[in-house]
Amino acid sequence: GGGGGGGVTCSKMQVCTYTQQRSRIPLTFKDNKDRGPTTNMTYILRQSDEIFKGTIPFINQSAGASWFRLSNDSALEKMGTHIIELFIDGEQLPNSPILGDTVARDCELGEG
Repeated sequence: GGGGGGGVTCSKMQVCTYTQQRSRIPLTFKDNKDRGPTTNMTYILRQSDEIFKGTIPFINQSAGASWFRLSNDSALEKMGTHIIELFIDGEQLPNSPILGDTVARDCELGEG
């Protein structure tokens, strides 16, 4: 037998993240080539008629990989499916783009 590792593995055009409106969703990305802290990982997030671009900050190196986390949530407040394209040094990654869904916030009476 073999043990599975933790973390989310996203395939191309697969819904990879699912969050409620106005929730912070840090998306963590794993670079299996372990390029390290100088890696320039960027993204383009497309949501209906808006496009957001930015850099995905390096977190650390562990388990033979480099890890990056995107916590830009301003673009994820709108409901719908977002297309997130990922790039390293301007070159799109093989499993890019991925999809992210934002659903209506679940507001319950008597809370808040």
